[in-house]
Amino acid sequence: MEAALLFAEARACRTSFIHYLLICLNGRLGWVPFSNILQDQDAAKITEHNVLDFDDINTKIPCGKYSVDYEFGDKTASTLSKEIMLL
Repeated sequence: MEAALLFAEARACRTSFIHYLLICLNGRLGWVPFSNILQDQDAAKITEHNVLDFDDINTKIPCGKYSVDYEFGDKTASTLSKEIMLL
């Protein structure tokens, strides 16, 4: 059951299951959702019609919709601003 939840969270955050699993094993310290997309060379094209909404991180699953709650802390807000400046 836990693996299914991790899989749904990974899909909602638009990252691979393995990447998300490793983040969870490391305690999610400093992790920012969608950072893998922001680091992609085609980030502007990827997000042009698919907005990265940190207030509504979700994915569709067979029985409905799965949402992930995320709150920025000082470290993660700093990480996000650095990622955005690199765009």
